[in-house]
Amino acid sequence: MCVKIVWFRRDFIAPFVTRALDEGWLIDEFELQKTIERFPTASFALLVEGKLAGGITTYAHEKSAWIGNFLVFGEHRKKGYGKRLFETALKAVNGVNPIYLNANPLLKKFYKSCGFKECIEVIRLKSKKELLSRNFSGFGETEQKSLPQIGLKLDAEFFKEDRRALLSEDFASKSSIYFATANGFLHSRMVGGAAFVGPFEVRSGAYLDAERMFREFLHFRGMKEIYIDAPKIDEILSFFIGYGFEEVGRAIQMAKGEDLKIEYENIYSFASAGSLG
Repeated sequence: MCVKIVWFRRDFIAPFVTRALDEGWLIDEFELQKTIERFPTASFALLVEGKLAGGITTYAHEKSAWIGNFLVFGEHRKKGYGKRLFETALKAVNGVNPIYLNANPLLKKFYKSCGFKECIEVIRLKSKKELLSRNFSGFGETEQKSLPQIGLKLDAEFFKEDRRALLSEDFASKSSIYFATANGFLHSRMVGGAAFVGPFEVRSGAYLDAERMFREFLHFRGMKEIYIDAPKIDEILSFFIGYGFEEVGRAIQMAKGEDLKIEYENIYSFASAGSLG
């Protein structure tokens, strides 16, 4: 059996996304292509007998690195290939402190054996039914035409590092819409036929700003299925449940190294649709 780990090439993107969608992932080619273009020698594909059998990506910010899109196709699991693939990604970000990932709860034990510790649970929420846009007012006062500067400022404050490269790439999607106030910002783009909300970040105590931006977002995209990846914080989850959202999945955000002490209480939804790993 010929098994190789190679750099993730562009021609792997479409078949990888197809298999990930079959697994129930919320993913599209846009995000994966941006990651591979930025870090072409730090994202890897698994080949078995010359055919694509899985992949993994890494992404570096000012201080931290993130591992994502970790998938071994079903027919190649339980053969040790995933461990080899993951160890290759870890070596690619060796020396970066900390390293984060969102873990499938079933793989928590494996990640702990690799030195990762739990930070917080991430709850994937989905709108229960179509939220009719006419039910929500479009104020038109918080809509932005470009990446809002308050977004860069607050994101750096809450995540404790500069992540402008990620935000600029995410906001560059042709389907992006974004809103901002003096106390927060909300971005959304289409992933497949669904709307994904994130990043959505608000200062503590600015609940009315969160309400205002979210209602305006719903005015624009209320007819779509909507997904949100929120930290497991009661106040934040209650906010979305009040709009008719329900849990459809969960992951565990984990870190290897010195955690940056992310201010999860200010993050209503994370930036990337990402993967469960």
